[in-house]
Amino acid sequence: FFQAAFGKNLRKIISSKRLLRKIVDFGSSQVFESATTYTCLLFLSNQNERFKFAELKPDTKANDLGEVFDAINSNDTVQTEKVAVALISNDTVTEKEWHFSAGNAGDILSKLRKQPRTLADVCEKIFVGLQTSADKIYFLERISEEKSIITAFSKSLNKEVSIEKDFVKPLLKGADVHRYSRLEPKIWCIFPYKIKNGKAVLYTQEEIKKNFPLAWEYLLNNREELENREHGKMAHEQFYAYIYPKNLTEFERVKIITPDIASCCQMTIDEKELYHTTTIYSFVFKNTCKESIKYYLAVLNSKLLWYFLTTTGSVL
Repeated sequence: FFQAAFGKNLRKIISSKRLLRKIVDFGSSQVFESATTYTCLLFLSNQNERFKFAELKPDTKANDLGEVFDAINSNDTVQTEKVAVALISNDTVTEKEWHFSAGNAGDILSKLRKQPRTLADVCEKIFVGLQTSADKIYFLERISEEKSIITAFSKSLNKEVSIEKDFVKPLLKGADVHRYSRLEPKIWCIFPYKIKNGKAVLYTQEEIKKNFPLAWEYLLNNREELENREHGKMAHEQFYAYIYPKNLTEFERVKIITPDIASCCQMTIDEKELYHTTTIYSFVFKNTCKESIKYYLAVLNSKLLWYFLTTTGSVL
């Protein structure tokens, strides 16, 4: 609840009554051998001027906790190989997100926050990828392509299929995106929409039958499973539509993209204006920005940004 939006009211109660006395943040250190957890010990009491914040160093083990608690209880501020302890004023704590730190991190973050611009100032939006609710039907593994027909493997039918090229979009998955890398999509996505006047309009059955007979045959072969999505929610004439047709007009733009889970900054530029799955997020920048998109890519891929993310974000 330190950073999550749903924890705002809890943070408000604790901060308004100055209840914080001690916090022990385990970070990525695991306290159980058989379960992965992200642990914090929270000690509360009425009306404290200051509280102790203890931050365990990575890979601190359960049998090191005796040393940790000795450090917390014996000194005001401590730096050891296992733990850093800082004294923090309760006056600085509000209902806003909590980002406590011990050691040098607080000074560095304070300097970073003095600069005025944030990503929100330069970014028009950040959006997630296609949400089909039936990826094994809509996503086809590339085999070959000709002028107007693509050949691909369908997991839902467990065989090769041929589809009109104008009825599919090249699609990226999270595993296709790496730091400063060129993008090579390995998937075609069935895309039953036409982009018209800045809006995504679903093709009618008549339009698909007339202009994309191979695609229509493929959709019919998967009709039962498509209709049964979300307990039969799609059992109607538009059974081939996406259940969550969001951001469909946003992909065909130059953008910075990142996989949703990464062990370091893994951002790159998409100049091919590709579509992508929900395991990727896209950053679209405002037209008013003076800097090149490559400038923002360098900033977003920097060690400094990764330091900021790992210091202020949740562990996972």
